Amino acid sequence: MIALLPALTGLGLFFCGVRFLASNLALVAGPSARSLFRRALGSNVLAAFSGMLAGLLTQSTNAVALIVVSFARAGIVEGKRAPLVPTWSHVGASALVFLVALDTRYVVAYVLAACGISLYFDLRLSDRMRYTVLALLGVGMLLLGLSMLKVGSGPLQEMLRSFGLLEPGSTALGTLLIGVALAIATQSSTVAGAIAVALLGAGVFDLDTAILLLLGANGGSGLNYAFLAWEGEATGRHILFFQAAQKLAGTLVLLLPFAISSGALEQMLLKLPTDDGHRLAAAFLVIQIFGSLACTLAHQPLSRFLNRIAPPRFEDELAKPAFLMQEALDDVELALELAERESHRLMQRLPLMLEHVREDGNTNEPSAATYKKAGLSVGNALRTYLASLLDRQPGHQAIVRAMSLQQSVADTIAIHETLAEFVATVDKASGAPGAAATVSSMTESLHMLLDVLAETARSNDPEEREVALSLLGQRDALMENIRTRLLAGDPGTPAKVQEALFQTTILFERTIWLARDNLLALGREA
Repeated sequence: MIALLPALTGLGLFFCGVRFLASNLALVAGPSARSLFRRALGSNVLAAFSGMLAGLLTQSTNAVALIVVSFARAGIVEGKRAPLVPTWSHVGASALVFLVALDTRYVVAYVLAACGISLYFDLRLSDRMRYTVLALLGVGMLLLGLSMLKVGSGPLQEMLRSFGLLEPGSTALGTLLIGVALAIATQSSTVAGAIAVALLGAGVFDLDTAILLLLGANGGSGLNYAFLAWEGEATGRHILFFQAAQKLAGTLVLLLPFAISSGALEQMLLKLPTDDGHRLAAAFLVIQIFGSLACTLAHQPLSRFLNRIAPPRFEDELAKPAFLMQEALDDVELALELAERESHRLMQRLPLMLEHVREDGNTNEPSAATYKKAGLSVGNALRTYLASLLDRQPGHQAIVRAMSLQQSVADTIAIHETLAEFVATVDKASGAPGAAATVSSMTESLHMLLDVLAETARSNDPEEREVALSLLGQRDALMENIRTRLLAGDPGTPAKVQEALFQTTILFERTIWLARDNLLALGREA
């Protein structure tokens, strides 16, 4: 283990460097990347170019995929070409594998020295420049880590040989499994490919074995995307399944030469006039291009297939904004009107969250938990939309309206969370003898008050607001009497049921307070 310390240290530095690089590059390119994604869906060529550029800038295909998924869920990007952007990001991210194949010893020294001076002396840098310095620090760390990994490759090679993984004729399955495990553990075939290039350069593997490692890593990355796509709503699943299909297609093209002869691919790569590290990097790039190209050519039939196996659900539609349009941000009044309509649409759902616990409620409605999840998605999209509007520095009146609406949306999101908890608590409290009538009355009262909140917010009438505020007044004494009566009703009531009864009254009061604060925020806007 002592002999393996340089290799382990190098591996740790490499992983830290990859994380530094990806997170800080994403911050540097954040606004540009978001704008790029929104413009990328005009054609397959634009989507492919945007994906490659996003992968090059962020060096994280997972980050690109998750950004596109979040944009699609929030309605910021539309169109069937959305999956092509992260699909082609694998090609752009391949730059990391080529970077590892270069001799960067002097570059690492200069980069780390420059970053260290900038950070130690706390030079006055803009936010973007500071993120750039941290991204360069990540580059230096990952390259230094790979150098240490190469230095400590001797003991690592001996350990692998002791497990029989480097013996001729016995390496195929073991090396494939190592590649699969490495890709699943790092959640990136690019990172696994970079490690394979480094180990190849250090002489741990020969080219044939490194190709097998690359093959396993690409297949393992596809499994990882398929696992991530197994859960979640249809839009996100489609995008992630496209990434799994990209990896599958790339793995198949790498398998074709092996079907002819075990050394056929190695012989093809040896014809390239360069070193083994660059040959392996070239193989990695080719399979990414082929996988992305295959998904692009099969885009329509693959989309139809995914729509059949993972059709959009009503719950998915609930989680998408209906009125928010990015193009409207250039017109402040229109953008505010659309945001208000989206906010009112979100409030209209609040009474529906209680249907499953009302005496004559409509049990065909989605559950309170479903409404809560959808409400959080729409609410967060709405807050992001308003933040984008404020970034454009509108006039004073527009700022007041936007900030008041932000507070209203925050209250609405909190009401979604509170109501979901209230419904769950009512189910637990239903076993208390003599409490059913009181709990039912609280539920019906809450339903009526939430109806009043939604209607008052929609009408924006000052007189109606005053009436609604009076209905949403303080109920401290009343709720204290109810708590005392409920808890004293039956001494034999289990402690968990008593706790649930007490919690229903607390959640009732919290909902009323949030509804009142919501109307007060809208009043400030008016």
